[in-house]
Amino acid sequence: MNSNNRYINSNHFFYFMFGLTVVALLLTNPFLKYPYDMFTHLQMIDEQSGASAFPEKRVFWHYIWARIFDFFHISRTQIFLRAHIIHYVQIVTTFITVFYFSKIFIRNIFKEISYQALNYLSFWSTIIWFTVLSNASEKHQQVWILWYSINYQIALPLTLLAFGITLSILIEHGSKKLKAIQIMVLMLLLYLILRIHAMEFIYYMMYIVIFILVYVDKIFQIAKKYYYYFIPLLLLLY
Repeated sequence: MNSNNRYINSNHFFYFMFGLTVVALLLTNPFLKYPYDMFTHLQMIDEQSGASAFPEKRVFWHYIWARIFDFFHISRTQIFLRAHIIHYVQIVTTFITVFYFSKIFIRNIFKEISYQALNYLSFWSTIIWFTVLSNASEKHQQVWILWYSINYQIALPLTLLAFGITLSILIEHGSKKLKAIQIMVLMLLLYLILRIHAMEFIYYMMYIVIFILVYVDKIFQIAKKYYYYFIPLLLLLY
């Protein structure tokens, strides 16, 4: 078998493994043990159902899901269906965002890494994130994504995605159009993080401070070259 065929077969195996993992995630069930706060969040979603005013308090995550369920006519009596929908959407979203962040992070550490090796290393980094990062509560030990799959803590993987996009903007080559799109996506992510669970924005800023300390010379060069992007960005953050 020549090298091209081996490369194609290896890629096919990777995508098969990636797809199989997504299917495995869809075969999981949300953690719904009373009286833990999953039911509190489901109740708060119900309270936002039909609300016309935009929420001012920290219920933005609940408000979004309430609007989705209202749109698809999934009633409040279908509480377990609601729980499963939230669970599936958020664990798959988390898997994809952590994988994407891992790819950006790894390819900027190992500059000579092959595309195939990058995919596998990013995949296993994501699996480790899913299986190691966990939360203990009384008698229960749950991996993080199961414990928080019905929760506004989706802001944490969104924060990783935001930082990954920030890395791509600052240290990767790309067209001006691509950079502009990335900045707009980044602004949307930061807005969602601030509205859903603002604590994660502090983590994002901590990452940025560390990044600045490591890449201060390169950031200064990029800022001089693309100042017309950074000025509106700073104004939006302000």
